[in-house]
Amino acid sequence: MTESAAEPKSTALKDRLNLAAVARLADVLASASPGFRRASFVAQAVEGLDALELLPRVEHIARAIRTHLPADFEAVAAVLWRVAEGWPRYAPGQFAGDFDAWPLFPVVPMAGLEHFDLGMETLRRLTPLSTAESAIRPFIDRWGERAFETLDRWTGDPDDHVRRLVSEGTRPRLPWAPRVRRLVDDPEPGLALLERLADDPSLYVRRSVANHLNDVSKDHPERALATARTWLAQDHRHPPHVTWVVGHALRSLVKSGHPDAFTLLGCGGPAGALGVAAATVSCEPREVPWSGATVLGASVTATDGAEGVRWVVDYAVTYQGARGDAAGQKPRRKVFKGRVVEVSPGETVDLRARIDFRPISTRRYYPGPHAVEIVVNGTTVARTDFTLRAP
Repeated sequence: MTESAAEPKSTALKDRLNLAAVARLADVLASASPGFRRASFVAQAVEGLDALELLPRVEHIARAIRTHLPADFEAVAAVLWRVAEGWPRYAPGQFAGDFDAWPLFPVVPMAGLEHFDLGMETLRRLTPLSTAESAIRPFIDRWGERAFETLDRWTGDPDDHVRRLVSEGTRPRLPWAPRVRRLVDDPEPGLALLERLADDPSLYVRRSVANHLNDVSKDHPERALATARTWLAQDHRHPPHVTWVVGHALRSLVKSGHPDAFTLLGCGGPAGALGVAAATVSCEPREVPWSGATVLGASVTATDGAEGVRWVVDYAVTYQGARGDAAGQKPRRKVFKGRVVEVSPGETVDLRARIDFRPISTRRYYPGPHAVEIVVNGTTVARTDFTLRAP
C-alpha cells in the first residue's frame, strides 16, 4: 500500500481529508463489509478531491461510500456498526475529532433518513468516532417531535459523546452544518434538552451546552437570559458547573453590552454602578503599516467608593470598511476579550493588547481610519483613533 506516501503537509483543515484518509476508510470498510470494492471506492473518492473545499470533500467521499455499500439500509447500518466497534475510541471528555471518520456520518441520512429508529441508533453508535452533530440534523428536520423524544432519552446516556451530541446537534447556529429553521425560530425544544445537561459532570458536554445557549442568545436574548437566571437559582444544580456554563453562554451578550447579562454575572457594584473614575487608551504606533500591528495600552481607575465592584474589561476595534467613509456603511466593530477583575476603591487596572493586521482568511482589512475603545461592563469608557496605511 503506497497510497499515502510522500503527501505534502498542509495546515488547511480540508487537506486532512486526503488520499491517506480515503485509504484508511477503505481499509475499515473492507474489513467491515466482505466484498467491498476497495480499489473502486478509492478511485471514486479521490477523483477531483483536491479541488474541493472542506464540506464538499466530506460529501464527495460520503457519496463514494454510499455507492459502494448495499442498497438496503439495514445492511448499510450493519456495516457502519461494525466500523464503529473497530474504530479507536476516545476517552471520556476528549473531543472526538478524528477527521478521517467524518465522511461516514452523512451516509446515514443519505441512506436511512426514512428509517428513523435504525438511523438514529446508527448515529448514536458512530458519534464517538468524530461527531454526528451535522448528520443528525436532517433527522430532526424530518421527524421533529419524535427526534426530540429520542434525544431526551439520550441525555441520560453513559457516554458523554452521546450526551454532547444531544446539545451540539440541536444548536440553532451550529457551525459547518445546515440550519434547522425550527430551532432558530423556536429554541424551546433545544432548551428543554439543555435543562437536563446544564450541570453535566463532563466539561466536554457543558461546553456544548454553553455554546448552544450562546446561539440562542443571538436570536432570543431575553429567553437565553431567563434560562440562565433559572439555572443559577435552582438549588439542585452544581453551582461551579452552572456558573461556568452561564458565564461562557452569555459571552455574545456581554460583547454586545447587554446590561442584564452583566447584572446576571455579578458585574458592577451596588445597583449596577460602574465605579469608573478615569480611563485612558493609546495606540503605538498610530500610523500602522500595511500587514503590521499596533499595541494598545489602557488604564481604568476605580472610584474611591468602588467597594466590591466586578469589571469585565474588553476592547473593541472599529475597522475601516470597503467603501471608506461612505454614508450608510455599517461600521465593522469587533469586541475582543480582555480581563475580568474584582477592583478595590481607587485601584487602577491596566490592559495591553496587540492589534494585528496580518492577512487572515476570516477578515479583510482596508486602509484608512480605525478606532479602538475600552469597554467596561458593556460601556465605552475611553476611545482613540489610529490609521492603517495603504499597501
